[in-house]
Amino acid sequence: MTLLIVAVFAITPISAVPDLTDGQRQQLAIAEDRNPSFNRPAIFPLLRNALAWTPPVDRSGATIPDYAAITRNPATHRGGLFLIEGVLARIVPTGPLAQPGPWDGRLKEWDIVVQEDPVETAVVFLVDPPTDPRQRSQVEIVARFYKIMRRRDVTHDEWMDFPVFVGRSGTVTGPFSPDNAPPASMPIVLLMIVVAMAVAYFLVRRSVHAVSTPRRASRPQPDVWHDDSNANTDLDAPLPTDSDEALKELRRRHDEGKGPPTHE
Repeated sequence: MTLLIVAVFAITPISAVPDLTDGQRQQLAIAEDRNPSFNRPAIFPLLRNALAWTPPVDRSGATIPDYAAITRNPATHRGGLFLIEGVLARIVPTGPLAQPGPWDGRLKEWDIVVQEDPVETAVVFLVDPPTDPRQRSQVEIVARFYKIMRRRDVTHDEWMDFPVFVGRSGTVTGPFSPDNAPPASMPIVLLMIVVAMAVAYFLVRRSVHAVSTPRRASRPQPDVWHDDSNANTDLDAPLPTDSDEALKELRRRHDEGKGPPTHE
């Protein structure tokens, strides 16, 4: 059994990461921190150095990053070898770089959530990435620090500083878990809450208005008033001079209800 273990290690030795050459360090030193582009001349010495690593890479030479210190003073940590551990948030294939090389068509960006509260994300470019693992898997990567890149965060939709690293490949250390889901975009969540509150307010107001407003009863139509002032135009006419005829006329008007009662 011992011989078998020795044979396995002999077949797959753990490879130490080669140091950067003086020329590579000089070119790396011109990195522009807080520039939104990673496709700059200073990244190419790191890409070439990472291609020289023989997997599996020895992680014992890498240190755990102090991301706050790196962000405060990136020049001091540039080119340092670090062990990036966290939750895989997304994988982004990259297009052609300014300088062609063996990384063409292979280079991928892994965005790793390295801290949950507050959220801290590290960007790692891999020259020989494995088959894409599931997002939200737990991963670790040995990589060299490149620079601080300022760009718009797709999660929070605001400009943020991201520490950027370059490595050869990545390793999945834990399966996908819903508990590892990156936080939802706050503007979207807030927008959904506002819309939901507006809809609820509209529905409540509408229902209250319907209950509090009495149904209008049909208004009775007023009695039709007929103006009969001109119905009989002879009401004001003078009575006949003959007493008998005058009495008959008064009785006629009385019978029609148009005049004063007669006295016999």
